[in-house]
Amino acid sequence: MKVFLNGSIINDSQASVKAETDGLFYGAGCFETLTSYRGKFIHLERHIKRLNDGAVYLTGLEEEFFHVEVIRNNILELLEANTLTNTRSRVRIQYSITERLGYTQSVSKPISSILITVGSVPETPADSYHLSTVDTTVVPATSRPVNLKLSNMLHYREAAIKAKKTGADDALMLTINGHIAETAIANIFWEKDGTVFTPSDECDILPGITRTIVMEIIRRSGGQVKSGRFYPDELNEASQVWLCNSVKEIASVTQIDNNMYPANSEFINSLIQDFENYKKNNLT
Repeated sequence: MKVFLNGSIINDSQASVKAETDGLFYGAGCFETLTSYRGKFIHLERHIKRLNDGAVYLTGLEEEFFHVEVIRNNILELLEANTLTNTRSRVRIQYSITERLGYTQSVSKPISSILITVGSVPETPADSYHLSTVDTTVVPATSRPVNLKLSNMLHYREAAIKAKKTGADDALMLTINGHIAETAIANIFWEKDGTVFTPSDECDILPGITRTIVMEIIRRSGGQVKSGRFYPDELNEASQVWLCNSVKEIASVTQIDNNMYPANSEFINSLIQDFENYKKNNLT
């Protein structure tokens, strides 16, 4: 497999950075994960904006670190080098500080690296998930900016491991106050009595790009979306539940703990079709 590292496409076995770095010691980095649809993307500019915001947070410098068209060309070159131009692929863009600074704030732009990796994924993502509620909570916004994809996200990893030990596919995570937040990898929605519900930004969630699209699609079709703080027992009366992210897209949740939900209901299938139409109109 070939990767893009700091301006060059090289074999993954050749990719290296210095050992003593803030990226390695403290997880001082940020990343974006998205899908390449045969060399086209949904809202690449939103992903790059969030990546830029992450770099600004990590460095304290108010500047534009990444440009959409430059990153686009880097990705396309890497896809071609891996013969993935004509397939559906997962793209990860990783920014890391490769300088040893410790907890001191650099007064100048730190030495950093940009790594892009790609890999093929199934043309049709998994269509259903089983969730298990875990006791690992999301980190509150008072402790970190929840709207950024920072490298030190070990609480998500821990939650996923706990869920898989119970036989589930993913974890349902709560806030420190016990409200529904998100899963370890995705945002969550449910429908009851014709209204769609989803945790609000106040629930310390990562407000995903696909989440925003899903809310827009539902509202455009005349549906109601209510975001807010909800306790887990709200899910007991849900007619259907689903999750979404930029790689999984939209997938039914068929079980949360002991609660069962329909797979690929008429509502969710219609939503998936609307998302497909959205992709056709917004791929660039």
